[in-house]
Amino acid sequence: RHYYEVEENWSGEFFRQDDKENHYPPTWIDLEKQEIENHIITYKGDQCMSYRIDENSNLIGFAGYSTTGIAIDGKEYKLIEKPGNILFAKIHPERILPDIKECWILYSNVSGRFTFPTKLGPIDRIIVLDKTLTYAEKELTLEDTERFIIEDWLKERYICLINYK
Repeated sequence: RHYYEVEENWSGEFFRQDDKENHYPPTWIDLEKQEIENHIITYKGDQCMSYRIDENSNLIGFAGYSTTGIAIDGKEYKLIEKPGNILFAKIHPERILPDIKECWILYSNVSGRFTFPTKLGPIDRIIVLDKTLTYAEKELTLEDTERFIIEDWLKERYICLINYK
């Protein structure tokens, strides 16, 4: 559903007045086998959603709010067990240091088991960034390249998964 279909019901002042009833457009997204850019998408979430697939149709990037994942062309990617704000993306090679082969970033505002949507290569280092995103606060190990447990202290933290050359 596109916002041009939503009746604004607003008198037209520059600012909406808090003392008057306002009818804001809905932010919930409910796509069921919707064709978008030559792909069939099924998704339930809030506000916005973005995904990226590679040349082999592997999901290599996703961001969504109040969601557990997405289905693309009939392939379901359940990334986290309970709805939350999640991000998973492969960092483009031009944006990483020369000695790094691959770098992935992960974020979730809910704890639980995060299932990677694509098979990761070997992960040499996992870095938890500080809340300002300026330095590595902690280093972790990854025993399973198919999933990662987001503990309570890792909620709302950016996690980098690094594979060196």
